[in-house]
Amino acid sequence: VAGAALCAATPAMVGSFDPTPTIVAALAARGWTATQLAAMDRRLAPFLTCTFDVAPGALLIENVGTLAPLRRRGVVRALLERALADGRRAGCRRAQLSILLGNTAAQWAYEAVGFRVVAQRRSAEFAAVIPGCAGLALMECGLAP
Repeated sequence: VAGAALCAATPAMVGSFDPTPTIVAALAARGWTATQLAAMDRRLAPFLTCTFDVAPGALLIENVGTLAPLRRRGVVRALLERALADGRRAGCRRAQLSILLGNTAAQWAYEAVGFRVVAQRRSAEFAAVIPGCAGLALMECGLAP
């Protein structure tokens, strides 16, 4: 059983960081109607008020998670260090990720490998659908060779 995971991608790996066309095609293939897709867009809209664009050439890290019994054991640190090394080899000059504002445990884990908060976005719409959270913080880490 995997104890932790993350996704890390460079622009060259995916061609674009806009997942919308792929998501729409996949849902349409599963029979979603235009009405259902429009409802999904309405549900996502509050979240999108606080997202950040991916910097050109940046390594994007997302969906980091660890099973509770394995937290604070260096598992995420090892995964992050591997992802950052892979990003350097791929020619990325920086890495970026977003965290929920107030998620200090995640922020500390990312800071331990060199990430720093560089921007924050807050919105009432976001806070209304994610209880106790006003928005997102963007964290970046330089990937000098």
